[in-house]
Amino acid sequence: MKSAVTAEEIRELLKQLEQTNSTETTTDQMAVAIQAIELVESNFTLKQRVISLLEAVETELFKELLDHPVANILVAAFKGCSKP
Repeated sequence: MKSAVTAEEIRELLKQLEQTNSTETTTDQMAVAIQAIELVESNFTLKQRVISLLEAVETELFKELLDHPVANILVAAFKGCSKP
């Protein structure tokens, strides 16, 4: 299932970012989210897969698939990318 693979790829990216960044506070979470967004945006294929996933599944399901403290921030940002 492509959605699970894409979500896993984002989760792994977030785990890597957590190794050098805290996610304890909202500010910390936003900083990690910004880094993740920048990395996704720099990878056209991954960005397209994330947008396609968001268009295919409910927002809450995508957040559950990510299962990460910054999921809300990422989903909001990626939803903004999918709007014309």
